[in-house]
Amino acid sequence: MNLFFNGKVVIWLHVRNFEEAVEWYKEYLGLPLADNMGDIVFFRLNDDQTKLALVKSDLENPKTHAVLDLQSDNIKKTYQLLKGRGVRVDDLDNPYWVYHEFHLYDLEGNKLKIHGFSNDSNEHA
Repeated sequence: MNLFFNGKVVIWLHVRNFEEAVEWYKEYLGLPLADNMGDIVFFRLNDDQTKLALVKSDLENPKTHAVLDLQSDNIKKTYQLLKGRGVRVDDLDNPYWVYHEFHLYDLEGNKLKIHGFSNDSNEHA
């Protein structure tokens, strides 16, 4: 048992266009809203153990890497769905054996990553 940490995780993203960002994460990623505290909202990522917090702020998030990496059970279908909805996505990459990933960008250009595993060579993105 860890005496310091309870296993709950919050990932923080700063956004300038707060209301639009909240709607984008709900509509395009389908994230359920957990809490709304005015200038901060929390989305539930899994059973209340991990949350994504959007904070109304003028601070910038790192642009060099994704600050949020989500795993999909059907990476190729997820890629096609988001691309079809007009979300800005990079190419679907297969850097390791059955591991696939792609980056996408929210309305403010924050880089996010979705990864998954697929060994179906007949499935095309």
